[in-house]
Amino acid sequence: MRINVDDIDRIIVGKHDSDYEKNFMLMSDMYRNYIEDLSHYTDTPMGECLIEPRDEDNYALITYKKMPVGFVIYNVFPEALTRHDVFIHEFYIKHDKRKQDIGKAFMSLMIKAAEYKDMDFSLAVYDNNHIAKRFWDKTFGMNGYIECFIRQNVYAHDGDNAELRWHYWTKRSESV
Repeated sequence: MRINVDDIDRIIVGKHDSDYEKNFMLMSDMYRNYIEDLSHYTDTPMGECLIEPRDEDNYALITYKKMPVGFVIYNVFPEALTRHDVFIHEFYIKHDKRKQDIGKAFMSLMIKAAEYKDMDFSLAVYDNNHIAKRFWDKTFGMNGYIECFIRQNVYAHDGDNAELRWHYWTKRSESV
C-alpha cells in the first residue's frame, strides 16, 4: 500500500500546549502497547506508564490522515556535547498501521526536516529484535545514511539477559 506523505505529520506534545493533556493521554495509551511489544525481547520488567517529559525530551505523536498512529521520543544534542545529534529513545507505530510504510515515511520527513538536516542519529535496539533492525537499516539507508560502529557502548545489558546494541547512522564518511 502506497501512502501519501502529505498525510503524515507530527504533533509535538509540549507541557505548555493547550492540547497537552489530551495528547499525552493518547501517547500514554500507545506506550502501554509499546511496553508489551518490548516484553517479547527481554525478561526485564519495564515501567508501564509514560513519564512526564523532561525539558530536554521531545515527545511527538505521529499522525496519518490526522489520526494518531504512533509516537516518537527523542533528544537533540548540541554538537559540542556529542556526535550523536539526535538520539531516538522510543519509536512506536500501532500494530494495525504497520507494514504500510508510515514509520519509514515519518522518519524520512523527520530526517529531511530543516531542524535535523545533516544531523546524525543514534538509538539502541534489542539484539534479538530483527524486525526493528531491518526497519532502521532500510529507513536510514533510503535517506543516504550509513551505519558506523561506535567505539564504546556497543552492547549494553538491560538487566537480566537481553542485550541492547547501539546503532549510529551518519552521512559523514569518517569513523566515530
